[in-house]
Amino acid sequence: MFNSTNFAISSRNGLLLENCSSTFNDCVVSTTRFENHFNLQQCESRSNTTMNCYSEDGPDQGEFINLEKLGPAGCQILFSSVTVDVNGSSSSSMPSPLDFQSLELGWWVRGECGCDQNAVCRNVSSQNRTLGYRCYCNEGFAGDGFSAGDGCRKENPNGTSSYS
Repeated sequence: MFNSTNFAISSRNGLLLENCSSTFNDCVVSTTRFENHFNLQQCESRSNTTMNCYSEDGPDQGEFINLEKLGPAGCQILFSSVTVDVNGSSSSSMPSPLDFQSLELGWWVRGECGCDQNAVCRNVSSQNRTLGYRCYCNEGFAGDGFSAGDGCRKENPNGTSSYS
């Protein structure tokens, strides 16, 4: 459900899971933060439910969450999610903004690179396996970067773009 041939859950997400048979060791976002946000301490019906927070962080973190790591915890319910805006804070002493109840998906196009002549093709991979590619316009150009799409247009000094 969360992975397809063209998209997967980004590693910028934290997942709050319920009815788990075991717990995970760590999460970028503490379970307490989830509980406070949803007022879960006051919900007596949840007192016998094992809550779990899962995220991926560290030097081995890829672009996507490895859902195979979720299997051993035996969680039955995805209660909520949070997206961590790693680029939203310029100071390391400031916490990153959190966007509760959202789920960021990463995407790619399958097959051989089909980028505009003024774009760079970058492979998208997960767990040491190439999934596809994305196109990014070169500096000074704007657009979607794909030859079958809008391509890349030369940016004018006034901030507009025109086809070259």
